[in-house]
Amino acid sequence: MKASLGLVLALACAAPVSAQDAFVIATLQSSPSVAYEFRWLGDDGSVTTTLGRLPSGAFPVQIAVGPDNRSLRILTRGPAPQGGSVFELAPSGRLTTLATGAPIVNPHMMFPGGDGEVYIVNDHGTSVELLRLAGGRLTSAGMIPLITPTGCTIDPATGFVVLRGFERATPATMGYFFLDPATGRVSSIPTPQLFSVTGSSRIGFDPVADEFIDLRQDFSTRATMMMRFDRTRGVTSTRTVLVDPQASPLDLVAASGCSRTTRHWALVRTLYAGTYLLGLRGDGSPIRAAQLSGLNGTPLKMVRVASEPIAVSLANAPNDRTVHLRFPGHGGKSYALVASTTGYRPGPRLADGRTIPIAPDALTFASLRGGIPGVLSPTIGVLDAQGDAQVRANANGFGPGVAGVHVWVAALVFDAAAPSGVASVVGPRVLVMR
Repeated sequence: MKASLGLVLALACAAPVSAQDAFVIATLQSSPSVAYEFRWLGDDGSVTTTLGRLPSGAFPVQIAVGPDNRSLRILTRGPAPQGGSVFELAPSGRLTTLATGAPIVNPHMMFPGGDGEVYIVNDHGTSVELLRLAGGRLTSAGMIPLITPTGCTIDPATGFVVLRGFERATPATMGYFFLDPATGRVSSIPTPQLFSVTGSSRIGFDPVADEFIDLRQDFSTRATMMMRFDRTRGVTSTRTVLVDPQASPLDLVAASGCSRTTRHWALVRTLYAGTYLLGLRGDGSPIRAAQLSGLNGTPLKMVRVASEPIAVSLANAPNDRTVHLRFPGHGGKSYALVASTTGYRPGPRLADGRTIPIAPDALTFASLRGGIPGVLSPTIGVLDAQGDAQVRANANGFGPGVAGVHVWVAALVFDAAAPSGVASVVGPRVLVMR
């Protein structure tokens, strides 16, 4: 069996991993008591400092990064006798309970939304309910007619929740389901019948290709496959990532935008050769591997911890948000936040071939003039010494009738020495008015 890991081991030797991404990994510990703890993991495979530990009896279902890009949100089954809990783990190691017990009855997955909130996938057996946790309150965001949810993510370009599971009316048919939290409407597309890797692992989104990714395992061969699908056509491509039937993918996360080649990271446990952090190209082909060192306990989940270029947090009133721009290394450079209520494509193309992911409309031109005071401003300015800036987005200034309106935003950082005079283009992010 060891020979079947030759590809992974060869990659580990041929492609050393440079420090670009940092992760937190959840491991099961047996001393001094049986509990899960969270430790830092470098993309070179080194497992180092312990960040914190869950109370005994709490099983981590999903880990997500908080809106401050530093704390963690952890969905667990237990420790309550019935249902689950959501904890916040601060960088200091302080563990705070955000929600526990009903209505979190049978939690399967969790992921962050676009406004700093958290979505929880609650399985009722005959249907799935989506719970929204924001401001300490749990509310229902809609019901989805599927059973056995096996993956979920959020579409940053539309704000839709994307889930993988079996259709309730035809339990033998697996599909991808798209839920609009603003209206509760659900649509679906079919997917090939391949056995899901783990019941709680996330599917993901590739912003470069504007497609979703799905790491799954063939039922008969046990080979690990990466499938790509879009919003309308379903699966667009399938590629074998690992042929070793003894290799079990544990989790999948997107790489940071600083990596030109590595687009995704997979945590893979093998039967004989330990646990690996596997870097994947956009097409799913392995490009680098690092065996975990310093590991104490059984690994289960991981999350990438990094400052996203565009983050959104809620202010005091509904539809009042702060858009945080974070571009480390670009301090003192000019930025522009461009917005649109039309969509994110087709966007204008720069001379070097890059596309600004915004469909121009009246709001776009207003944002290029500096914004709308009290509604969206300042959309043009200079990043501070750390490369940060904040933009106020308050849709209440438009008056009544904004519920359901989508506002897409993208950010540009300017540098005369960069191609087309633009050092960075990121987006889109969508703000859904409620």
